[in-house]
Amino acid sequence: MHYPTHLREAFIDWLDEGCPPLARVEVGYRPQTWPADRLLKRMLRCSDVMPGDFYREVVERFGLERSRRQTYASVARVLLDRQVQASAR
Repeated sequence: MHYPTHLREAFIDWLDEGCPPLARVEVGYRPQTWPADRLLKRMLRCSDVMPGDFYREVVERFGLERSRRQTYASVARVLLDRQVQASAR
């Protein structure tokens, strides 16, 4: 599913910031602050392809396995799974 630019940019900004507990997201042209898991869950259906250079940087920085699907959703899924596993400990 194609996602609007402002959501994809919010996700990239959140990743650039090192995945803090809160994410800044624009909704209806107004800035909001969301818990990180809300942003991750929202991105799970985003089939847009992440820019190649940025995808490679994210894979390296966060120690992810490279996927044939370089989508926002694939990155969000791995990070959400890690978050769930960490909170279960």
